Amino acid sequence: SKDKVWVWIAMNRETREIVAYACGDRSEDTCRI
Repeated sequence: SKDKVWVWIAMNRETREIVAYACGDRSEDTCRI
């Protein structure tokens, strides 16, 4: 449905710490925020 919101996260590989996140659609533009 159009109401879905994806949560994109960026994690540090070594520490598994979340260093950034973005909420939005599933587009490449949202992923690159």
